[in-house]
Amino acid sequence: GSSSVRLKPCPSFFRFFLPDSSSGNSSKAPRHLHDPTALHEDDGEDDEDEQGGEGGVKSAKAERDELLMALLVEQVLPRAAELYLSGPLQTLSDEEEGGFQVVHAGAGSPADLPGPVQSLLAALRHNQAALDALAGQRQQQRDGVSAQQDKLLLELAIKRRKLLVPTDSSSTIVPRFWLRVLRSADTAALAISSRDAAVLASLADVRFSLGSSSSPAEPGASRGLLGKLELEFLPNPHLAAGCSRLVKEYTFEVGPGGEPYLLHSKVSAEPAWADAELDSTHKKGKDGKQRPASSFFQLFRHGGGKYAFNLTGDDKEVQAEANELEVELLMELHGRLLLRAGSAYREAEALGWADEDSAAGDEAAWQAAGAEESEESEEAAASEASDGDEGEAAHRAAARRGKA
Repeated sequence: GSSSVRLKPCPSFFRFFLPDSSSGNSSKAPRHLHDPTALHEDDGEDDEDEQGGEGGVKSAKAERDELLMALLVEQVLPRAAELYLSGPLQTLSDEEEGGFQVVHAGAGSPADLPGPVQSLLAALRHNQAALDALAGQRQQQRDGVSAQQDKLLLELAIKRRKLLVPTDSSSTIVPRFWLRVLRSADTAALAISSRDAAVLASLADVRFSLGSSSSPAEPGASRGLLGKLELEFLPNPHLAAGCSRLVKEYTFEVGPGGEPYLLHSKVSAEPAWADAELDSTHKKGKDGKQRPASSFFQLFRHGGGKYAFNLTGDDKEVQAEANELEVELLMELHGRLLLRAGSAYREAEALGWADEDSAAGDEAAWQAAGAEESEESEEAAASEASDGDEGEAAHRAAARRGKA
């Protein structure tokens, strides 16, 4: 009987319908020999890692279920007839695997099915065409509404800038508005150093636009997005007189589930510093040489992402993580901060930033940061992967993942 055989979980489509074992609300052990989610314990395959991490991080199963749901809703269900008609027939074979009869792609196609079935296939094609037409109409309506919303958002953003940067010098000014707003974003807060804060206190406006570069080839397929980040500065002692705007452009791909993937980025306008000593993206070692420093402004230098978020390790892995963090920051700007900037500014006080970014503290923070950096040893300055850097990078990563 099945009670004498020990079973363990195995990969299966039907695991989608099982509770996540990391929640503690279900038993992980399968109970029946004919359970397709079960594997004999002596078959030699490793268990799936379904345990969730600390701080609310999704388990592996939760992430797979989310992707599978997106594929089903966006690609499979709207195009079910088309997928069937375009693929080979699935037939039962004489083979068995673990007590289950194997299904594989046969040699024939739907066109080879007998005449009576062809009339049903014709009706399916007609039904699919109607579904595709409806999906196209809905997409046009969404595009129209999106265009109207984008126009209204732009008008409101222009009004906000006029309120924050009045033309009358005697008018009341909201202090350090955009610095506090940026610091309310977890990812930006990780990148903004004390020296950065003194510069970002002079921000006049932050803009991020996001629009489609291409339409999906078919419903549910990946699509391209173009993004543009602009930081506008008031005159300040840190940036050169002619440097009032930083610009970076992005190309994304968005697949099922709506998660953007960064394909390419280009800095169109980078920082120009009033003096080398005021460049927050570099620090001077004991040998007098300038070296890259952890700084928010590294995002506006080619390949500077790893320095922006103070990441160390394998170059390829570090660059991938830096891209993920940058996309996370951009999406938070697009989805929350630019829409709710006033609320984010008020929330900064609760987060403790309001006391740290006072005008009186700018110069002190800059001097303290510079003094701390000048005390580093030559060995630590020459090595990206020093123990201290790794500890800080690990702390930042843990803080980010803990709030995910």
